[in-house]
Amino acid sequence: MANSVSEEMQRIKNIISRMRTETDIKVNEELIDSVTKPGENWVGEIYSVKASRYQSSENLFLVIKIAPYDLTYRKMFNAASLFQREIYYYDKIIPECIAIQRERRIAKIFHPFPRHYFSSKKDLEEAIVMDDMRQKSFIVGNHRQIVDYETALLVMKTLGKFNALSFAIKEHNPDVFEEIRLNCEDNFLTSPPFLSTQIISTCGYGNEQIHVDHGVVTHGDPQIRNFLFKYNTASTIPKECCMIDMQIGRIGSPALDILFFMFVTTDKGLRRSHYKHLIEEYYSSLSTFLRELGCEPDTLLPFGVLQSHLRMFAPIGLMLAIWIVGLNFKNPEDAPQKDNLTEESLTNNFSTVNDERHFTRIKDLVVDMLDYGYEFC
Repeated sequence: MANSVSEEMQRIKNIISRMRTETDIKVNEELIDSVTKPGENWVGEIYSVKASRYQSSENLFLVIKIAPYDLTYRKMFNAASLFQREIYYYDKIIPECIAIQRERRIAKIFHPFPRHYFSSKKDLEEAIVMDDMRQKSFIVGNHRQIVDYETALLVMKTLGKFNALSFAIKEHNPDVFEEIRLNCEDNFLTSPPFLSTQIISTCGYGNEQIHVDHGVVTHGDPQIRNFLFKYNTASTIPKECCMIDMQIGRIGSPALDILFFMFVTTDKGLRRSHYKHLIEEYYSSLSTFLRELGCEPDTLLPFGVLQSHLRMFAPIGLMLAIWIVGLNFKNPEDAPQKDNLTEESLTNNFSTVNDERHFTRIKDLVVDMLDYGYEFC
């Protein structure tokens, strides 16, 4: 274990050295602290660092997200590909989201992401350096709790505005969107051994024309742990959210992120009371921002098309919920240690759930899908 810790620290120092050469940022190497808790950040380790700029006295509080070093873990999770995808979001997609808003003269820029400072694509040293949002009073979502209505509402509105930016880029800068599309093919759902290729092929997920006609840049993994929330003082209602971990984002139907979030993070009670309303709030947020961006929502994504996609891709949401909800019920101490792993031990750890709550959540979800008239392939 001591050896692996020293190897990890050496990788971090290598990244810091390259960042010092390629940017104007210098890091205090005496103030590097691991912030990853057991059972969190399956594909990456997080370290907080304190830094400053050479040309000013500005202090920076940053995090370094670094890919796992264990080769078994890297292979099992396709870690290199996932980090390359997230780096592409920070290097290309997010800047284009900002550019289209400036081009369309949006008064208040929508930027629900941490500020990005540096990326490393080097093999075994893939990393992303960004703002430590804890220093800006953001708190990571608790994946061990069911989300409440106010949190779900904020996420759905945020996803709506984020998806609107994709449609605006496609409408006003089609060449840019085509470049993004070619660099954002699926890197997860169609990659065995994680998920059932039979389900994917029969529910229409592999029909690329659907994603071309009404596709957006998806988050890909919008479970609650991949959102950070900011609250007013003494309030339990979030006022702002920040999206992180876009490692499996792709060009796809907006329904994919909606289903993932609603099926994985909510329970029967919230869905029975608010599911239809939350879908409508998503579409309202999307439509309002699209009009600000000079686009017509009824042309780019009619509400009826969104509803048909929700029905079509519901099996994908169910499949993901079966897996992700189960993992979220695992105790932190049961998380695999990323040393001396075998593929068999990893597979067993990530496919075994001994918690009655998991069965109840999935059973309730199946009942709700029947009530919604959603397809089961």
